[in-house]
Amino acid sequence: MGFTKGGFMSVQISFDWLSMSLNKSLLGDMLTFLKAEKIPCEYGFRGYRQSALLIFGGRVAWSDDREDCHIDLNSQSLAYFSKGTIEGVMSILNKLYEFGGKLSRLDVAFDDRSGKIGLDGIIEAIWAKDWVSKSYNFRIMESAKNSNSKIDVTGKTVYIGSSKSSTLLRIYDKGLETGNGDSWVRYEIQYRDDNSNLAAAKLIQSYESGLLEFVKVSIGLLRSVCDFREFNSNENSSRRVLLSWWSDIVNGAVKVTLGTVEIKHSMDKVMNWLEYQVSSNLALARKYYGSGFMNVVNYLTEVGESKFKQKHKMLLMKTS
Repeated sequence: MGFTKGGFMSVQISFDWLSMSLNKSLLGDMLTFLKAEKIPCEYGFRGYRQSALLIFGGRVAWSDDREDCHIDLNSQSLAYFSKGTIEGVMSILNKLYEFGGKLSRLDVAFDDRSGKIGLDGIIEAIWAKDWVSKSYNFRIMESAKNSNSKIDVTGKTVYIGSSKSSTLLRIYDKGLETGNGDSWVRYEIQYRDDNSNLAAAKLIQSYESGLLEFVKVSIGLLRSVCDFREFNSNENSSRRVLLSWWSDIVNGAVKVTLGTVEIKHSMDKVMNWLEYQVSSNLALARKYYGSGFMNVVNYLTEVGESKFKQKHKMLLMKTS
């Protein structure tokens, strides 16, 4: 599942995991939207007392004494329910926010099959300090198996950041993992909690502007987590020269930070706009329609809600 476009032909973007929660009363509606059938289990999941399996390893969990419920979609189940498309994932996210739900985990993967750099070359760059990140910690892990005549390495992964943090980057040899021998390096960002929703907001908004903008913003998010730059090129890390292979991958995409959603400031702007631009017309409508004025208000708000964009849904989610 992924998308390549224009100058970004060496990178394929996909989604590898979604964890979400929403009001339990809407679980049936969400499963209907996904066209998902659940197979009840005799045990709980993630602290919930009841759970069920979805196709290809998806999970859903709930408790009679809790108002919320939880849904996990792993790589295979997410690919199934999204029909293997970015558009499908965006539809799931939009439906989640429409239902007033939120994410607790979002994994975004970037696959480089160009062969210009392998994982060993990336590890060399890391040890040479040719990278810039908010995280100073990294780990390199290998997995192997003992065959009759030798030890075979079956996997190798670089972790940048802490597994407990809200943003973690994994870089691993996907070709080695799958055993097909292809040149295939995967960069995978794991967002948790608030960061997963902030990242989703950036991605949904960019997708609404077109696929190419979505790709640029996605790669910009990757650059904000880890940027490969020549350590000795400048004392100022922001002015260091991009490594040539990394420059080919990002292809001019600028860094995109998650930022924060400033609820009070945003709602103050909404109320100020209503006061200065709409209040006089509202007063006129109230005098004209008299006792029927609230019917007008209800109609207008229903029309307005049907036009909600992602920024409106995020404001509602953050204030709920």
